[in-house]
Amino acid sequence: MKKYYSVLLAIAPFTFLFAQPSVFNYESNLSEYDNLVYDVALNEDSPGSNGFSFVLENVSINTKYSDFSCGLFRGKFISYSARKIGALDRKDRHTNEPFTKLFCSDVTENWNIERPLLFSYLLNKNENLGGVAFSEDEKTLYFTKSIKEDTRKFQLFKATADEKRPGKWKDINGVHFNNRQYSIEDPFLSPDGTMLFFASNMPGSIGGYDIYQASVGKDGSLGEVKSVRGNINTIEDEKFPRTSADGKYLYFSSKGHENNGGFDLFMTRRTTQGYSSVVNLGNTVNTEKDEIAFFPAEENIGFITSNREGGLGGYDIYKVREFHPELLQKLNGQVIDAKTNEPLSEAYLHIIDADGVEIKQLKTDNDGKFNMPIKAFDVYTITCEKSCFNSETIRLETNNKKSVLQLQMKLEKEIIEVETVEMIVKTDKKYLKADNIQFDYNSAEITSEAQSILNTIYQTLIEQPEIRLELNAHTDSQGDFDYNLKLSQRRANSAMLYLLAKGIDQSRLNAFGKGESEPLIDCELCTESQHETNRRIEFLIIESN
Repeated sequence: MKKYYSVLLAIAPFTFLFAQPSVFNYESNLSEYDNLVYDVALNEDSPGSNGFSFVLENVSINTKYSDFSCGLFRGKFISYSARKIGALDRKDRHTNEPFTKLFCSDVTENWNIERPLLFSYLLNKNENLGGVAFSEDEKTLYFTKSIKEDTRKFQLFKATADEKRPGKWKDINGVHFNNRQYSIEDPFLSPDGTMLFFASNMPGSIGGYDIYQASVGKDGSLGEVKSVRGNINTIEDEKFPRTSADGKYLYFSSKGHENNGGFDLFMTRRTTQGYSSVVNLGNTVNTEKDEIAFFPAEENIGFITSNREGGLGGYDIYKVREFHPELLQKLNGQVIDAKTNEPLSEAYLHIIDADGVEIKQLKTDNDGKFNMPIKAFDVYTITCEKSCFNSETIRLETNNKKSVLQLQMKLEKEIIEVETVEMIVKTDKKYLKADNIQFDYNSAEITSEAQSILNTIYQTLIEQPEIRLELNAHTDSQGDFDYNLKLSQRRANSAMLYLLAKGIDQSRLNAFGKGESEPLIDCELCTESQHETNRRIEFLIIESN
């Protein structure tokens, strides 16, 4: 029986924010962690920083109007801005600034941004242009523009690069879920091109604006719109979604969650249950004003937009650098008997990551202890198993407040009522009379039905410790003779390994494959029922004192 607990744990600082999260070598020798001295002071008394340390720099293309970071395209920095480019620029009556247009700028040394130029004369017309997203091959563009009736509402469009006219876009069409009654903003295409994220205040939103997603088919068609799973959306506004390079983390801005004021920047880890463990990126980047439109450039460098004090315009673009101490992180654990508190040796632990992939198997030592390196801002599922005990499963959602985690898992004794089997004595042999263990054709896998039968064999061996068994596996006559001999040996081994895993000593068991040489029913044109009868395992008693 599995018991599930949701445990919020503190582990260690995040490795880095902007590039693909680093991955520990789980196969490394854990002895290097045994005598580790943690001499880096963690800021546990200042939860506002959340362990992050950012430095912001105003970029040179900012104006006295509003400027917003967007992304990268063909090595250029893409932004949308209300900067004035002509004396007759029309103003948006809601912002009292010129309509926003798309710009591309040069990226120079150290990620300095210079020389903004209009991105596309075809797209820049008399409406506000907003966020854009590009496919990895840079041949598909998703962009947003406002509607004439209300320049605060945006609709989402898709365009294709015109290969005959570089820099031009064609086949411009609105997406199927556009609706002038609500706004669709801040598109982002996942790195693998299979999912389009965006923000909208469409009906069904929890708050004003929620983050949604739609799958992208191989033909480029967009699927059903769904709210992102997990804990991201609140009764407040969530906007500006963007994933990490590997797709495991989602970054977004929110007026909800644990917040400093206005829109704050957050990150969350993708799991098999959706996005969980939402983390504020701390007060070294977030303020009482808005921090929005984050996107990564390279490791430790990215860009955000903010209307914080000290800027040139309504909203300014900032280059962000992250600094953090390099700190190894460690999980120390112990498995004990829930009733006696005695440590349990040789308990097996299966470590599952947030994607449902088993990344590590551990076995407890003589003191019931285990350890392993672990990452902050991640989600782990740890299942502990031991023969004759109920398994236990714990879910860990980690953050960055501590460098070492102590974990104790308690296993309860398994209560199983299993029948024993009868011993049959004949002149030529003694054997245990068990139901026939059936195997699927060409398979050595122990089925759930076979497990029940082997459990009766196990119980008999426990109650009669003087018995030693010879497990003889037989196949039917289908297939090659030599192959069947090998197959029967695999089947005998599978049954023996099952009993060994439950605690029967190796010295009490032998396994032999007999192939098709000793059928119970000797037939030339056998029926399937006869083949099934011939596929079996016999449990011969080879010694009984």
